[in-house]
Amino acid sequence: MRRLIFAWVREAFRAFPLRIAMLLVFSVLISIMDGLSISMLIPLIGILFTGSSLMDDEGGALSRILSQLVDLAGVDNRLFMIAGFIVALVAARVVLTYINSINVVVLGSRLSLELAGRIHQRLLDSDYQFLCVTDHGTLINTLDTEVWNVTDAIFAVFDLFSSACIVLALGTLLLLISPELTLIAGLLVTAVSIIRRAADKRVRDLGTAKVRGAEAYSVRSYELLDNMRMTRAYGQEPQVQQQFVDITRRLMRIDVDLARVNNAISGMQEVAYAAIVALLLIAAVWIDLGQASLIAFIALLHRLQPNIAALERSRTGLVQADASLASVSRVDALPAWSRRATGTARLPALEGQIVFDRISFSYDGKSQERRAALADATFTIPLGRTTALVGASGAGKSTITNLLYRFHDPDSGTISVAGTPLMELDLGWWRAQLAISGQDTGLISGSVRENIAWARPDASQGEIEEAARAAEIHDFIAGLPLGYDTQVGERGVLLSGGQRQRIEIARALLRPGAILILDEATNALDSVTEAEVLATLRRGAADRTVLVIAHRLATTRDADHVIVLDRGQVVEQGTPAALAGSGGLYSRMLRLQEVGSRLESELGVSR
Repeated sequence: MRRLIFAWVREAFRAFPLRIAMLLVFSVLISIMDGLSISMLIPLIGILFTGSSLMDDEGGALSRILSQLVDLAGVDNRLFMIAGFIVALVAARVVLTYINSINVVVLGSRLSLELAGRIHQRLLDSDYQFLCVTDHGTLINTLDTEVWNVTDAIFAVFDLFSSACIVLALGTLLLLISPELTLIAGLLVTAVSIIRRAADKRVRDLGTAKVRGAEAYSVRSYELLDNMRMTRAYGQEPQVQQQFVDITRRLMRIDVDLARVNNAISGMQEVAYAAIVALLLIAAVWIDLGQASLIAFIALLHRLQPNIAALERSRTGLVQADASLASVSRVDALPAWSRRATGTARLPALEGQIVFDRISFSYDGKSQERRAALADATFTIPLGRTTALVGASGAGKSTITNLLYRFHDPDSGTISVAGTPLMELDLGWWRAQLAISGQDTGLISGSVRENIAWARPDASQGEIEEAARAAEIHDFIAGLPLGYDTQVGERGVLLSGGQRQRIEIARALLRPGAILILDEATNALDSVTEAEVLATLRRGAADRTVLVIAHRLATTRDADHVIVLDRGQVVEQGTPAALAGSGGLYSRMLRLQEVGSRLESELGVSR
């Protein structure tokens, strides 16, 4: 995982070089000032107790250097110089610490926003197949939680550097005071660090388990709200609640175990450092270190101890963040499918036909299985006309829409538009020629106006209302308390199924001149409303290419061309009249639906 964290640190340097450079430089300066202010105790104690800035000749190089520096001020001014120097160093350290702390807050916020925005963009650009087979709760957890954990891990590297600078600065001063004691302290601290690293595997395993538990928590939370209707309909509230409780208990146990491990390590480390100080005091007496140097050495060592502990905490934090780093890096490594997939061609006009030539396509499953949706399908969609796709559920109708939008690319075969391969068209331009209404499109959480204008954010109020009238929904909207500013709720939950569909149709109609795709776009409407909407659509789409995907064959009777699918294969093509009398699958489906309609009429059932 070292490679991953340092890759993210490099990205942080590229994004905010000045702020990170300031953070690191200030950390070095703060550590130097801290060490020097403590070291001034040596000449201060010497003057106070002996009248000389140098109490003994065994204090080491630092004692002699500071003594010579202080003596430059003269005998009468030495105390003032030391006091002023200490105050100046402390004041400068406080100012730099304040500036650095503000810089850390700003840098952390910007770095988190940069990283979150980057992962969000990766998801926007990712292959649609990946989104289909990955639990959305897992992705939400990555975006909502693990991104911030990675930011913490990046700062842990900066903390490592800061602590290392302080350790290096204070260690250098300790070395100048007494090389022997410093060597002993270094060996003992290294031994404690090696012992502490024995707990790394346990910490890493618990960190991984915590990320997996957080992902499961997010999945359950997402499903709780998304499937509430089904949960209540089947009386599964106790089971859903128990699953949620089991996950939260598992997360609680992981947090408790992490706390136990970290506190045990910290406690052991504190005892070990106390033992080190005791041993160093004995060694200082044994080597006959001077009093002033000994006091300064102990003060520096006391200052050094929490920074060594901070080094270990930062390192342990990095170990614990391994799973978060892997989760975010996995999303960050997704290829930018949308940009990679686009061509550059743009057509001057949409004329001719869309040709699907020997198209085969299979969906990826979550268990790496492949599910065939189309098999060697060949057909044409005339531009400027109305084409209907019919067939049983799972026949491949919606897959054709997905391929047309290039949410997926076929496994084999080619799709061309007016003679130009679809893959050579500019993807953004091509999708701007399409408008869809129907299953799996849905509404956003916002107002009625925002939902209709989603197809054209620059549309005027008059254009929005015109589209709503065409979808037979304007009168309903006008009667709402806030009219077009009425909120529709999450995924349009505050509206009926038919109202949602008509708003979706209005949104599709707002895009002028587009190829209109109606994917089961009227299946939630009653028969009268459906007939009114279809009549309006026929008038408004007279010069458009319309692709109708429907189970109700009554909606296909005015189509110019019908394509009949069965288990991923095209079994019939032709006009509705020709297919109705052919005795094939279309005519059989038509007869069955007519019988069903008569039974509904006789029984007084209405849709």
